[in-house]
Amino acid sequence: MRRTKTKRKNNSRSLKFTIALAILGMAITVAANHTTSSSFQAREIQQKIEQLAEENEQLEFQATNLKSLQMLSNSFAGQNGMVKVEDLRHITPAKEAEATQRAGIRTNP
Repeated sequence: MRRTKTKRKNNSRSLKFTIALAILGMAITVAANHTTSSSFQAREIQQKIEQLAEENEQLEFQATNLKSLQMLSNSFAGQNGMVKVEDLRHITPAKEAEATQRAGIRTNP
């Protein structure tokens, strides 16, 4: 009789130990999964931050260029009575003009 009681106690302990190991294994699996998904999300966020920083740098560069062009345009327009050219026409030397006329090429519409 003692053997059966001891056997039952051992079986009960083995079952409890097995259940505890299974629960521990599931907990470790869940924790690893959570860590993996968190690191994946962190990597995605870091990539987005880098992309936005690069985009921001490009936009700042464009804004600086536009401001510079606007400042140049404003400063030249106000100095020495300069005015913006509306219709620009180039002067062609006479010999070159004769050659283009002979060739039948029109330079001015």
